[in-house]
Amino acid sequence: MSDNRPNIILLMTDQQRWDTLGCYGNKFVRTPSLDKMAANGVRFENCFTPWSLCTPARATMWTGVLAHEHKITYNIYGVDDIIAEKCPHDQTLFSLLQENGYDTGYIGKWHLGDCDPGYFNHWDGYNSLEPHWRNGKIGGEYVPDTQTDTFIDYLKGRKNNNKPFCVVNGYYPPHDMVYPPYEMFTAPEEFYEGYRNAGVPFPGYYASVSNIDYNVGRIMSALDECELKNTIVIFFSDHGENFRSRNPGHKASCTDDSIRIPLIVYSPDNVSGSRIINDLTGLEDLMPTILELAGIPLPQHLHGHSFAGSLTENPENSKREYYYIENIDYNNNMPQRAIRADKWKLIVNQWDLTVKDYCTGNSLYDLSRDPEENINLYYDAEHTNTALELIHMLRSRSIELKDYLGCDLADNALLETRKRQERSCNGVEHNG
Repeated sequence: MSDNRPNIILLMTDQQRWDTLGCYGNKFVRTPSLDKMAANGVRFENCFTPWSLCTPARATMWTGVLAHEHKITYNIYGVDDIIAEKCPHDQTLFSLLQENGYDTGYIGKWHLGDCDPGYFNHWDGYNSLEPHWRNGKIGGEYVPDTQTDTFIDYLKGRKNNNKPFCVVNGYYPPHDMVYPPYEMFTAPEEFYEGYRNAGVPFPGYYASVSNIDYNVGRIMSALDECELKNTIVIFFSDHGENFRSRNPGHKASCTDDSIRIPLIVYSPDNVSGSRIINDLTGLEDLMPTILELAGIPLPQHLHGHSFAGSLTENPENSKREYYYIENIDYNNNMPQRAIRADKWKLIVNQWDLTVKDYCTGNSLYDLSRDPEENINLYYDAEHTNTALELIHMLRSRSIELKDYLGCDLADNALLETRKRQERSCNGVEHNG
């Protein structure tokens, strides 16, 4: 296998919404490095996480399968290697890369176990719940800054090494570590300029976004200084942030504020720059994409699709008509499934056994007119056909994925719709 294969750098943040970057339309945030990266690379306009919680999302990134198959549906602590313990597949992105001649490295937040899982040549990771400040001393050394120092040292060590590598730099921010959320100690003081006392909600959140952008700029400069040609840089987050507008936990909802994330790919040697991809894309697509870029055959069990062709102005033959989402709702601890199309979103809940005739709480949003997802149209008779169409999409995809719980939720939604139509015919209204 040729060693002209590209190096791959994965820059990952935690809990970063897609709309926190200037290149995604934010008018007040300061993110010049990432905006420049997007302007000269490929920006994915519609990228999503399949489960808006750290550990389930990260397990999907590195195994290429959705949570109902890798069996990890909660944040995990106190376990050495959760993928090895729970997932039925023994292959990960990094084990396959390593087996096929790549050096692999991980620096930063891992959140898939307390120990090195064994398929990294360089390991400087940790599980979670570490402070953003070194040794917890606020105002001292900020961990994203020192972590970037470590990452740059890694890149310098690759300067005269011709072996291809794949390395992850996993930042913990903008995820908060203090309560109340995103207050003055979330990021170094100088990054609050323009956010504090400026009418910007949660200034600490955006201060940490700007700090990450600063550190991304440092990494891009180091790449040039080390003359690491033939390197692909991918920037993304594990999930979004709803600022507790949906539930008490900042995330774990199927709305776009929790599931929609940034995805930027940059490489002067491998990527046709200054492009925007509108295709529906997800974190499960990372593993097949990276394997294809590395020239490694794809395992048959993967749930995602490679978007490698889209990086060279070669559009994929098959585009998603909709995106499939799994979740457990923090508000009532009930499983959910959702379909996110270009215009519509459907969210269905587990059958509510306290209601004899039908479940409640399902949602339908017209994203073209209500992108904030505040107006639930599910129980409006004029939108019943749209809901039914999306329920059938959900059912079809759940069968394809062998997500039997998802199939049950779709069947329940179909039954609920039928019962509601019968009640309507009988002159009994349902107020949702």
